[in-house]
Amino acid sequence: MFQINPDQKNYFKIGILLILVGFLGFMIPFLSIGFAREESFIQKFEQTNAKPASATPLVSPTPTLDPNANNVKNRLVIPGANINMAIIESSSERALWRGGWLWPNGSTPDKGGNTIIFGHRFRYLPPVTNTLYNLDKASMNDEFYITWRGKEYHYRVSEIKIVNPKDIYILEQSSGAEVTLVTCFPLFSSKQRLVVIGTLIQ
Repeated sequence: MFQINPDQKNYFKIGILLILVGFLGFMIPFLSIGFAREESFIQKFEQTNAKPASATPLVSPTPTLDPNANNVKNRLVIPGANINMAIIESSSERALWRGGWLWPNGSTPDKGGNTIIFGHRFRYLPPVTNTLYNLDKASMNDEFYITWRGKEYHYRVSEIKIVNPKDIYILEQSSGAEVTLVTCFPLFSSKQRLVVIGTLIQ
């Protein structure tokens, strides 16, 4: 009967490990391309919507050292999806490295209309909550809130949909007070957009 001695077992394990490392090395460029595509998914919106002349960058262009950005008072909290992310005001999409980017051409919770927040799904993975990684876990009629300049605004999920990158109608203003959350779909891809809309209830 053929037997494998301990040395051969070790060589076998090392061989399997090298194959796995080689496979990961092969896949990294493709993952990087996917990340780069998601990071630039705002560009189509930027090309169609001019930035307000008064907008000025409010954040550093480098990623925060604190992934939860707990020092940021303005926050989006969706308990059912384990999301508790900072809302960053900025004229630059670099804000996405710190949390949710408040679209400068949209509204704000205190003014009514359509408050639009973009977020990445890959920058920080669970259990970190400062990302829209779990936005697909939100369900119809879920309640969530935004803390904005010291006041809480409560919303109920009224619509969940998948749209194409060119469907910029989601950025239009609304007559009622609502919030539109936008991220890439499916996970680690920029093929489409996951959109969750919440209507103000309080």
